[in-house]
Amino acid sequence: MFLLAAYAQGWVLLLLQAGFMVAIFGAIPFTDAMIVRYVDDSMRSRVSGMRLAVSFGISSLAVYSLGPAVKTAGFTNLLLVMAAIACCTAVFVLMLPGETTATEYAGKKPV
Repeated sequence: MFLLAAYAQGWVLLLLQAGFMVAIFGAIPFTDAMIVRYVDDSMRSRVSGMRLAVSFGISSLAVYSLGPAVKTAGFTNLLLVMAAIACCTAVFVLMLPGETTATEYAGKKPV
């Protein structure tokens, strides 16, 4: 959707932006589910706390730098960069171990 939005205009751009924003906000529960699945119970609260601290720090930096970045690079280029980041993220998500592998690694029996 980022790649299509980089070259779209008008209402099509608005619909694509709504689509990728739904996907971005849909990733929030996925992140929490990954923490539950891959992090041991004794470390889960610490990892969740670190994730929130990092996300608040990065998000405040992103809001601060967004205006100058759009002025410098242009909206189309930033959407292309976001498309590349989304592709890299998809590759890494596909490399995550399956449920059986993760539970065997943690020493737990699959439910």
